[in-house]
Amino acid sequence: MREALMEKAIKQRLRNFFTFLHIKEGVQYDYRDIAMLLRLQKGSF
Repeated sequence: MREALMEKAIKQRLRNFFTFLHIKEGVQYDYRDIAMLLRLQKGSF
């Protein structure tokens, strides 16, 4: 249970980070697109 909670928190932070990153770069991504990008990059994490 605790691990699942940690994973959820980490994903939320990453989502916020990527949203911030893309807004900073002037690119507006929907969080669903970011979730897809995260899934594609999962091997690198």
